[in-house]
Amino acid sequence: KDHEDIKIIDAKLRKAHEDSVIEANTRNLKKLADEYILKFDFIKAEAAYQELAFADTTDFENMFAFASFLHKQQKYNKAYEIYQICKHNCKTEVDMAATLKNLGALYNAIKEFNQSEASYQEALTIIRKLAKDNPE
Repeated sequence: KDHEDIKIIDAKLRKAHEDSVIEANTRNLKKLADEYILKFDFIKAEAAYQELAFADTTDFENMFAFASFLHKQQKYNKAYEIYQICKHNCKTEVDMAATLKNLGALYNAIKEFNQSEASYQEALTIIRKLAKDNPE
């Protein structure tokens, strides 16, 4: 029994250590990407965002940051692909509204006005629902 308890505790400690290492790496990559942007080194910033995003493609925040970066860099095809991943990984309705709003802006930038309007309308519908449900 004691031997089993020790194994369980050891496994939990290893998992906690792995999680803390992952969190530290995530913070470092975010900081690195921001530093590269401040230095106008967008190639290295993109590499940092990409590494951050693809370390865990289910992490909405990191994928959204990568898509937004690509969008600002006018890499619309790549940004579109990442926004599609974001749509599937939204944790909240706010996440979905933000993703749809950004997709609307992306479609507008590439002159796909009907798709732009549809994305904006869908985002607006979500925002109006949230405002109605949370009037404060």
